[in-house]
Amino acid sequence: MRRPQPLPEPLRGVPFSVGAARAMGVTAGRLDASDLEIPFRGVRIPRGASPPDIAERCAQYAPRLRPWQFFSHDTALARFGAPLPLGSDPLVLHVSAHRPNREPRAEGVVGHRLGERSPAVWAVGGIPFEHPARAWRHVGAAWQHDDLVAAGDYIVGRGGLVTLDQLVDEVELHATRGRSRLIRALSDIRPGSE
Repeated sequence: MRRPQPLPEPLRGVPFSVGAARAMGVTAGRLDASDLEIPFRGVRIPRGASPPDIAERCAQYAPRLRPWQFFSHDTALARFGAPLPLGSDPLVLHVSAHRPNREPRAEGVVGHRLGERSPAVWAVGGIPFEHPARAWRHVGAAWQHDDLVAAGDYIVGRGGLVTLDQLVDEVELHATRGRSRLIRALSDIRPGSE
């Protein structure tokens, strides 16, 4: 078996988009070589890498993000270190876009189309993630009380990412779905609970 040609230096050892590789002169045959895997359509990674954690999984998908898309909901909270509900799969990615832009549709990705609001995005390692207070509010309609409290305790306490006042403002000003559940959870979140 013939060894594949080396990839251009910027593509070695990192996730990359097929479009970027093609722009650098990489052939379609090289992109299908046995030393590369396809974690998502249009993305390649080196074969044999260890199973990804949430940061690696986001980095694998990042070449597919459109300029208006960002990681959100469970994915943003997990990337910031907050605990997820028991049984949830942290490797299923949540990606959002604000109207009128479109959310992604891809295997292994849950797309969310959010209302017309200016995005609040934090870059972590050059990858866009939804602000923790917004991500926490967005999971309010799906998560149970104890899970919301645990994540809230983390992001206002040990994580030190937001203040309790920021969570309260986010719920008061913007929550529609899951509002009553979020309000109940707010009363049990304790800064410094770690």
